[in-house]
This record gives sequence, structure tokens and C-alpha cells, in this order.
Amino acid sequence: DSPDWALQFGISFANAVQSTPGSKLTGFEIGNEPDLYTKNFLFGRQHIRPPDYTWQDLVRDWKPYIAAFHGNPVTANIPLIGPAYSGDWTTPHLGDFIDGVGATNLSFVTVHDYPTDDCGGKPVTISDLLSDRRTESYLADASEWVHAAKTRGLPLVLGESNSTACEGAKGVSDVFASTAWGLD
Repeated sequence: DSPDWALQFGISFANAVQSTPGSKLTGFEIGNEPDLYTKNFLFGRQHIRPPDYTWQDLVRDWKPYIAAFHGNPVTANIPLIGPAYSGDWTTPHLGDFIDGVGATNLSFVTVHDYPTDDCGGKPVTISDLLSDRRTESYLADASEWVHAAKTRGLPLVLGESNSTACEGAKGVSDVFASTAWGLD
């Protein structure tokens, strides 16, 4: 939660990569699943962000990182990537985020997606995972993500995915059905 701290980490990492033959630094991803910040806790005690935190707030939070990383000669040419959405903001607000931070400040766009989740003990079944409804919903969402990135001249990376969020569902994520879902 500090552009200055993140920049120092970035400089150290960039220098380490530069001094390691064969290494390449693809970019710095700022944050992880920020659309879940109002639901997640930091060290089990406090919310990462207040309940009314929005994608507009995320854009505001990103701007000092952009200035810090682009303003330093060691990190200026290393791309920033993000937003690594994984929920409610992904489909309706991916393009809004790109526009808000400026497409030229990103080298590619990242999203995370899990078709099901067992967070809080929700039951997940194989038939639900492999249902036509899930596949059609995923294809519709993915088409919107690709469109949001492509129309702004950026590639899209599905940076994180699996069959079920929150550590997977026993009997679903750890069986062949999950492989079949992945192939589909």
C-alpha cells in the first residue's frame, strides 16, 4: 500500500533480473484481485479496503504507482500490468479500468477467473462445473474481456484460473472432471 516501498522492491528486483543471465522481467502487476479487497482481511484483522471501495478508487490508487515506476530510470521501461480482477468488476469494468489508468501505462491486461467457488463452504458439484450454463457464461465473459483489451490495443492474459476458487472443491477440483473442464 505504498508506491515508494513498491518502487524500492521493483528497483531491487529489476537489478537482480538484469544481473542474472537468461532472466527476463515481463512486468510489475500492481495488486491482486482488488475487486475483492472489501471482502478480504489483512492479517485477519482489518479489511484491505472500505466496503464502498470501487474501481474508480482503484484507478486513483494506481496513479501514484504509475508515476513512481515510470519516473525512475531503473523501472521506467518495465511494463505495468493489471488489474488482476477476479469477480464483480471484471466484465463490467475492465475497460473502465484500462481507460482510467491509460492504456499506454499498461503492457497487457490481466484477469483471474474461477467458474465456481466453495468460499464459505458453498457446495460445488461436477455437474455444475461442467454445465452448459457455466461454459456459456465463461465464453460470454471472456469475449467481453478480450474485446475490452483488444479495442484498447492491449493483449489479455488470464493470469490465474482453476475449476474452483478458495482452495478448490474436494471431489470436483481433484478429479478428472476438473481436467475435462480445463480442456473445454
